[in-house]
Amino acid sequence: MAGALAQDTRVPRAADDRRRRRRGRSFLAAGVHRGAAHTKEHWQQFGRFLARLHSTTQDHFGLDSNNYIRSLPQVNTPERDWPTFFLRHRLEPLVKAARDAHAMDGGTTLRSEQTYIRLGDLFPPGPPTLLHGDLRSGNFLCNADDRPVLFDPPCTSASGKGTSP
Repeated sequence: MAGALAQDTRVPRAADDRRRRRRGRSFLAAGVHRGAAHTKEHWQQFGRFLARLHSTTQDHFGLDSNNYIRSLPQVNTPERDWPTFFLRHRLEPLVKAARDAHAMDGGTTLRSEQTYIRLGDLFPPGPPTLLHGDLRSGNFLCNADDRPVLFDPPCTSASGKGTSP
């Protein structure tokens, strides 16, 4: 991921704050500036960065490290195909957490589990591509040079066919 990110944008390094960690919170810091206004050139540069990021391929689905999407842990253990990865490391953990928290009734849980067997049909085959899974306007700022600075990047190598990690 670093190669794709280094050309157009920066990802700040994580700062370790034990007090926040004990309360289950963390933050990132690394010279992020409010920066210049979002110009046409800024959005073009950001678009080129995302295109390069999404064209970065690997030989497996997943990533070499785990991360979080907001406060939810994301396991990125490599898998040979996207449906297996998506099922084991995205759907099953979320359905289990919702069921255990009594936020999902039995019927919804059953329908979710019945969908699992159709995942191979829902996602066309394609190479694993690097995606930023929680990309939204709240996850980047600009530096003084109007270059995008990403934070909270729950990246993974996933199916680039209209899916999100």
